[in-house]
Formats: sequence, C-alpha cells, structure tokens
Amino acid sequence: MRIWQKVGLGVLGLAALGGISKQFQEKPAPPESPAGRQADAGAKSIQPGPPDNASILSEHARDTLKIVRQTAELDGFGSVMKSTLAIKNTNPFAVKDFTVICAQFAPSGTELPATTATIYEILRPSEIRTFHNVSFGFVSPAAKEYRCFVGTARLADERR
Repeated sequence: MRIWQKVGLGVLGLAALGGISKQFQEKPAPPESPAGRQADAGAKSIQPGPPDNASILSEHARDTLKIVRQTAELDGFGSVMKSTLAIKNTNPFAVKDFTVICAQFAPSGTELPATTATIYEILRPSEIRTFHNVSFGFVSPAAKEYRCFVGTARLADERR
C-alpha cells in the first residue's frame, strides 16, 4: 500500500471516529422532561404583544394591497411591459413604496421569471389610486399570461 493510500485511510478513519463520538456526546434534556424544566425555571417568559403595523404589512401586503384594475401593453418590439394599475389599500394605515410583482407564464403553463416594478407613492387608508405607465422592464418573449400582485410595501410616515 502506498503512503498516500495509508494517509487517506487514516483521515477516513479519524472522520468516522469523530462522527461516532458526536453521537455519544451528552445532549440537553428536552424542555418537557423534569431536568429540562429545572433548567428553564430561572428563565423569564416573554409573551408576544399585539403585532405592530409594520409586521402586519410585511406579512400581509399581498392580502391588504389589492390590484383592482390592470391593463398592460408591450412596447419595444414586444419585449418591455408597461401597465396601468389601480391599487386599493385595505389597511387602516398609510403605505408607501410598494413593489408589484408580475409572474409570467408560457402557453404550456410553465412559470417564467417574474418582473417587478416599485411605485414610490403613498396610499392612504382605504384609498384606491390609479398609476399609469408603470414599467416592468423586459419580459420573456415566451410569456403569454401575466399574474400581478403587490408583494411588498413599507409603512408611510404618519407625519406627512
């Protein structure tokens, strides 16, 4: 056996022993066991408070900012999409800088890479506003269907 084969077997053996020794290391007791409860006895319990507007918006922008009307046209030899969007803010607070995501689909139903556009405006609570000539940039020439929704938004400054 050559020296490099012996070294390789030695490294392989050490790696195997390391994996075996990790299996036999002492693991902490689960919290539902008596030992686990004793360890947690001194820990403070933190109760989550009601969610703030920012966390509501970050988790539910797609549900609370609705595209109520949309038209789209392709410019630039059919490769650039421009759209007119009417968006409704159903939140009880103002939002700004919302990103609209348009999923693209081929005739076979295959989902193609999405395009996005960010609208740097403020929508007041319950407001519906129309935005014209929103550019989504280049779209796939294979796309035949588009499904758009508001993906993200930020809280508007309440002082404005």
